[in-house]
Amino acid sequence: MNPVPALRLVAYTATYLGSNLAQDLDAIRAASDRNNPGSDITGALVYDRGRFIQAVEGPADAIEALLGRVNADRRAGDMDVLIDTATPARSLQEWTMRTLRIDTAPALDADTLRAFRDAYLRNFRPDAAGFIDLLRALVGSEEAAAEDPPTATR
Repeated sequence: MNPVPALRLVAYTATYLGSNLAQDLDAIRAASDRNNPGSDITGALVYDRGRFIQAVEGPADAIEALLGRVNADRRAGDMDVLIDTATPARSLQEWTMRTLRIDTAPALDADTLRAFRDAYLRNFRPDAAGFIDLLRALVGSEEAAAEDPPTATR
């Protein structure tokens, strides 16, 4: 019997260094749609005014390779890891890579956004479960406001 590979959950922030956000997000989505299923990676990417906040989960070696690609990507810099932990089960299994732009999503719940902003500004280091709950609240607020169901992307 083959052992089940350990899962790793990483959440980080990075500064956006590109020059065309819409084009770059489309390219990130296309690369994620192409690469993440084969690597067994799931996650979500949030963008707000020049910063990315991303949570990814999958086999430890696949996450390590993904982080290497992110570190080498000219579009992102100043990476700050918020969470890096082993996890017994997936929390983001339905998203190959879900993306959300907070700066263009006015229908999001103001209290959730304030809590997210305030925690980030205080350099709060959340536990994995709390971070995933907050991420789900952000994305869930956007999904509830959308006319069409979102696609799994990044």
